[in-house]
Amino acid sequence: MQHALGLDVGGTKCDALLVNEEGEALAWGHYDCLDPATGASNGGSGRDAANICAVLQAALDGRHFDVLHFGSHIEPPAWMRQSSGPLANQRKLTNSAVFEFLGAHTARLIGHPASEQMPALVMNGEEYGISVLAGTGAVVYCRTENGEELRLDGLGPILGDYGSAYQIGRMALQAAAKSGWHPRHQTSLERILPGVVRIMYKKDNLVEFSLSTTERTEIAALARFVDREAEAGDAISRGIIEQAADSIVETIRDASDRLKIADKPCLLAGMGGVAANSRIFWERVCRGALAFAPRFRPALLRHPPVLGFALHALKAFTSIDQAVLRERMIQTSEPLIRLKGKPQTGERHDA
Repeated sequence: MQHALGLDVGGTKCDALLVNEEGEALAWGHYDCLDPATGASNGGSGRDAANICAVLQAALDGRHFDVLHFGSHIEPPAWMRQSSGPLANQRKLTNSAVFEFLGAHTARLIGHPASEQMPALVMNGEEYGISVLAGTGAVVYCRTENGEELRLDGLGPILGDYGSAYQIGRMALQAAAKSGWHPRHQTSLERILPGVVRIMYKKDNLVEFSLSTTERTEIAALARFVDREAEAGDAISRGIIEQAADSIVETIRDASDRLKIADKPCLLAGMGGVAANSRIFWERVCRGALAFAPRFRPALLRHPPVLGFALHALKAFTSIDQAVLRERMIQTSEPLIRLKGKPQTGERHDA
């Protein structure tokens, strides 16, 4: 029997899922930089090779395979045999150690690379549309029916990442530092964030944290606290979330104008921790996008993106209907995810 392994690597987390050729989820591995059970430390990263290998170890669960199909957005080394087109991911995140680890568990490793944004389309049953990735970084990816592709942003925190968790975290730090200047700047972040950085990063104050942090993931991890304060009624926090949403709406507009699809029916699929877990953010994105593209169909990726990568690899060698595989994978993976205790940071909402 052949198997498929999906791997999703992000700035603050990493997931791996093993499925059989029937689409049944067999094992799950998860890393989150805020979860003490995963060995989180100052600056823990989902892109670290050691963390990725630990997640893969959990997903492979001691098995050895004759043939293992591997779906991911990370770039394999030159020696790895591939079965599909070139990777869209331009960041080239992973070194050979990860694939050497996989190679030790299978006689034949077949790669099925895909763009980082692909799961939002595939898990919504579409091959075409707009995928809005708002996580640690931010990317808008478009694929049209005639095969045109466009990827905007993903430029990192200095040049871009408009609408990202990093943008939210950075603005939150600035707002907390400015809170005492005048009553109009007052925000609950002034009280919340110093305690967060003290517990998470062992820093005595926000100034020390801002001058010492070298990982954008550390700042991005603050976004969930900003969203919580926004939901609790803090006006400054809500303004930060809405400003980030407006930033990525501008990227969506740029992409849709360039591909001339603003007047066409088109899936607008959100994914990433910010889009999936912030109701305020996603509703603002939907309102902004529908204002210039009223035929867009907003939807959220309600399941971990790793399912999309596993499905992408799985459909390359099975004749089972993709919708059947998707539903079976969702149903059988949910107990594994709960068992592993994947942290939930908020409810997910469609617009």
